[in-house]
Amino acid sequence: MHDDHRTDREPTTTFELLGRLEVRKGGERVDLGPPKQRLVLALLLSRAGSVVPVDRLTEALWEGNPPRTARKNLQIYVAALRKIVGNRIRYVASGYVLDVEPEEFDLLRLERYATAGRRLLRDGDLPGAVAALDGAIRCWHGIPLTEFAGVPIAVNESDRLAARFLSAYEDWAEGQVALGHYAEVLDGIDEVAGRHPFRERLGVAKMTALAGCGRTAEALAYYDEIRQRMARELGIQPSPVLTALYQRILAGQSQPGPGGLSRATNGLPRDLPDFVGRRDELNHLVDLLDAGGPAVDVVVLTGPAGVGKTVTAIRTARRLDGRFADGVMFVPLRARDGRPRPIHEVTVGLLRQLGYSGASPPPGEAVPLWRAWLAERRMLLVLDGAMDEDSVRALLPGLGDSRVLVTSRLKLSGLDAVCRVALAELSTMECLDLLGRMVGAGRVVSDRYAAERLVEQCGRLPLAVRVLGTKLAMLPHIPISRYAERLADDQALFAELAAGDLSVQACLDDWIGSIAPPPRESLRQLACMPRPVFGRDEVVTALGAGTGSVDRTIATLLEASLLFVPDPEVAAHQEMYGMSALLRRYVRALMTAPPRAAAAAAIPARPPEHRPGTGSARPTGP
Repeated sequence: MHDDHRTDREPTTTFELLGRLEVRKGGERVDLGPPKQRLVLALLLSRAGSVVPVDRLTEALWEGNPPRTARKNLQIYVAALRKIVGNRIRYVASGYVLDVEPEEFDLLRLERYATAGRRLLRDGDLPGAVAALDGAIRCWHGIPLTEFAGVPIAVNESDRLAARFLSAYEDWAEGQVALGHYAEVLDGIDEVAGRHPFRERLGVAKMTALAGCGRTAEALAYYDEIRQRMARELGIQPSPVLTALYQRILAGQSQPGPGGLSRATNGLPRDLPDFVGRRDELNHLVDLLDAGGPAVDVVVLTGPAGVGKTVTAIRTARRLDGRFADGVMFVPLRARDGRPRPIHEVTVGLLRQLGYSGASPPPGEAVPLWRAWLAERRMLLVLDGAMDEDSVRALLPGLGDSRVLVTSRLKLSGLDAVCRVALAELSTMECLDLLGRMVGAGRVVSDRYAAERLVEQCGRLPLAVRVLGTKLAMLPHIPISRYAERLADDQALFAELAAGDLSVQACLDDWIGSIAPPPRESLRQLACMPRPVFGRDEVVTALGAGTGSVDRTIATLLEASLLFVPDPEVAAHQEMYGMSALLRRYVRALMTAPPRAAAAAAIPARPPEHRPGTGSARPTGP
């Protein structure tokens, strides 16, 4: 069913989704067929350029009760639509893609204008940004997909598209306010705010515009209207941003600061000034999470314990801070002792930060309340140290234009529709750079060979390099070569890998102890393999288990980042897996320790309710 890619495109065909669903050829409206056929087209358009799975289309068409001929019927609908739109519809990877260009399609034009407007805002060109955003909001002609109001998937798509328009409209309104164009804002904002009474960015724009036009009493009355409605329907108070604006207007200071909308202060932990490497990963994360970039709502940053997920997330968030009107929130999901924080505790804490001042909501009510608040904001949420999918799902926005960056040692494979970015160990050069920043570049250059030995003994793990760098910085009289010799023995190495409350051994204990006993024992056996990279057949031989059991064990260890898949060049044409050098040394050291030392160093298993987790809230690596 794979068609040649758009070989017979008709350039005069246009598509409209932001309002009534329509296709026009040469300006004439085209009959799109029966409702189910129209629904298929609408869903393909709502995700233009992306694969819409057959299962999703089937669910939308028959709502969980498809006939035996469902796939055949879907193929008939697609064939009929191809006669209308040409070979724009392609079958790819168990789904369909509809290819259209921005000049043909109102939704893509809106997104193109909105992206350009936000880029101009970042560049400081406020008039240009407002002009581009004005082009975006002019693409909107009404709520999309209203004819499919009884189809849950279509309703969700409609809400998602409406959120994109609202975000662009709010950017436009704030830009107009910053330019002093108050009348332009007031001409039409009532209709938008009336449909979305809890969008506080709209409230801020309208209040500021009213005050800017000298209509102070109306601005204050509008705030009181918002306050009463939120108290009555949500049981909460307006955010600190809206309340602060009210106080300024009341005091006769109606003008906003530069940029229009006051922003919430971010609560990011301290960034590390000696952060090294990760240039490609940082650029990729910024591109994915940029509020004006691709429609990626959730990014999961994964990797081994001590590899620097938290500090990479913090640096990413700092680069993105100015791109989110409502700021950045950093949310540690683990307590200082490494245990998971109860989700109710986390959610109530978030609500307090956002200005919630009522009584603590009972369990079961905090999460919906949090989502209602988040749906009205454009924020970057950093969820640090996720230990399972449920804790992440509870905090994700259901609607709105916020983005979420999650750090976890787990792949969190149960999360749908997320992008995963994996961190590996640093290169030798990056480790030497980090070490030089901590102990002095001259000291590293003068003993380069020993410094290379040292970072290799650390397995090029950022946390381990940082710990040894800290200790070496306090021992300026000891040559790096002599210190490296001291670490040749495994037991000595892990005794040295601790400085203050930073302990590589504790980090590895927590990491390994987070998995169940059977795969933990398998990890011990794999650490004794003659090479750090091994094939699946070697794993079967080493574990002496059936292939099904081996595959499940490998999947568990991969999920927890305890094993990795080598580069494609290394694993070409065969199934290969690897274990990091430091983890391998640590597991072997435990197995070869003297009996009393081994008992003291035994890897503690987590309580049953724990799953493979990630690092603590404090930054643990560059």
